[in-house]
Amino acid sequence: MHNGWVAIAAFLLLMQGIGTLLISESDSEQYILFGCDGGGMVLATLLMLSFYLGKETQLYKGGSGGGSSVLAPQASRICS
Repeated sequence: MHNGWVAIAAFLLLMQGIGTLLISESDSEQYILFGCDGGGMVLATLLMLSFYLGKETQLYKGGSGGGSSVLAPQASRICS
């Protein structure tokens, strides 16, 4: 398990170095904006899919709307 944490830390350090030294400021802004919009689209898609339920599922029969309670707060905070 210790080796896994070291590998994750090394990967993050490598990504930080690439982001700091090799990517220009205008490119980094583009990546941030694209990631924000793309992340919002992915969360919105998951939220819509959580409402597409068959009539035999527990959520349709009377369970809570689990998708909305989990994904909606994340979608509203993604670019704030």
